[in-house]
Parts: sequence; C-alpha cells; structure tokens
Amino acid sequence: MLVAVIDSGIMPELLSVGSLKYDMVIEGNGKVRKRKSGEQIHSFHGTIVAGIIKKYAPDTELCSIQIFEDNTMKTIIEALAAALKWCLKMNIPIINLSLGTTDTRDFKKIRKITEKLLRNGQIIVAACNINGEYTLPAMHTGVIAVRTSAELTDNNYTRTDDVDGTSYTASSNHELTLSGDYIVRTQISSSYATPTITAAVVNGQIAAP
Repeated sequence: MLVAVIDSGIMPELLSVGSLKYDMVIEGNGKVRKRKSGEQIHSFHGTIVAGIIKKYAPDTELCSIQIFEDNTMKTIIEALAAALKWCLKMNIPIINLSLGTTDTRDFKKIRKITEKLLRNGQIIVAACNINGEYTLPAMHTGVIAVRTSAELTDNNYTRTDDVDGTSYTASSNHELTLSGDYIVRTQISSSYATPTITAAVVNGQIAAP
C-alpha cells in the first residue's frame, strides 16, 4: 500500500526504509517538483515518521512530500494545500499528516481539498494539536484523527471518538534502529502517534471512517 508522508522529507538511507515511490518538494510558491540529487533535508522528523510506519507495516511503499523548508518545522498553508492537491491528482490511497493548522483563516482552503480527497476514497490520518485546539484536517469529519498517550507503547492504540473529534489515541513511544545500529526512542507527541495509526490502516486493522 502506498502512503504519502507529508512532512520534512525522508532520508531512506538513515532507517533503511527502502526506495521511495515519489520524492517530492513543495516550494514556497506552491510548486511541486522532484527532489534534486543531493538536495538537503533539514530535519529527521519525516524520516522517523516513515520509520515508524515501516516498522509496523513493513510492506508499505512510501512517498515523501517535503513541506518544511528548515528545521523549525513550520510551513505555510499554501504548501500544505499544494501537497494535498498533489496527493489527490496522483490518487495516493493513504496520507500521513503529523501536522495541521489551527488558524481559522486556513480552514476554508483545507476543508475544500480535504473533502475532495475523502470523496475520492483516499484516507487521511492526521495529528491533533498538542494543546487541544481545533485542528484541520484532523478534526474534519471523515479524517482519522490521532492524539498520543504516554501510557501506550510500540504499536498499541485505542479507539476514543472523543467529543473533540479524536478517533484514536495511540503510542508515540517507539524504538527505531538507525543505520550503524544506533538505537533511538521517539519522544511523546501526536506527530509520532499518527504513523502508528497509519501502519494499522495499511495492515487492514483500521478502516476509513
């Protein structure tokens, strides 16, 4: 199953996640292009997300879409919208989003593309805001929304369906082995809980809402 990881970019050599089906970059003007040979990725975040998915769903085929330009892990709404539109155009079946927007000025644009993706039968797994703020696309009806729990580990999760729209509470506590046999354990955050649920979707354990 093909999964698009919209994030900081994926470095396959770091976690031995295999070759990428697509390796794309969203520029500041919203243009989508292929990553250039040797082009730098500034954060490990997207790679760790990809590693979590592959750990629990090893047959996953990955698509990397970089929307963060540096290690501040901030982007603009135009980049997120462009990434989602590209996924719609390419008919990517599952989209992992360890991010979202809480800015009400962005909501109309994100709702519009999210609705198109869902109508097309594509599955979106998205992180909730760590502070509990209303977040899109996570809290859009039909999106699988995820928040973390410090009590859960590895690929464990529970269905919650809280009043805020959360669909699942999942572990973000993962142990990954980097190249060179260097072991890392992820921090507790919704962004690392989201790929836990994405892996469960790939494995057929969770269906679209």
